[in-house]
Amino acid sequence: MGLLLRAVDLDSQAYDLVFKAYKMPKETDEEKTARTDAIQQALKHAATVPFTVARITASFLPDIFTVAEKGNQNAITDAYVATLCARSAILGACANARINLSSITDTEFTEDMLKDIITLEDMATSADTRVRELMLKAC
Repeated sequence: MGLLLRAVDLDSQAYDLVFKAYKMPKETDEEKTARTDAIQQALKHAATVPFTVARITASFLPDIFTVAEKGNQNAITDAYVATLCARSAILGACANARINLSSITDTEFTEDMLKDIITLEDMATSADTRVRELMLKAC
């Protein structure tokens, strides 16, 4: 959890890097090139931070499912709420990564990350469905 709390600061710092890159001078060709490169690097970093949050949060999903499946059935709704929170965190973080990907010109980077984002989104949705089904059987 400490890493996720640290991610809040990292996300803010990533935004600052993007903002600073856009404020760079662009009078000469060299300045334009340096500015474009800085913007692209900052956007990659800005996409990577929320992607990492999504990946870390997704790593909790198997444990939540185990609790729902094998834990105290009187607490299965708590496992379901944990799944909903994880799903929201994953989908929200993926959305934040996606918005930065839309401005990145490195297609290999964007295609690779987008593939991973879709996998994480699918994991979150699947976990929601699986734990919800367990909860409904118990209630």
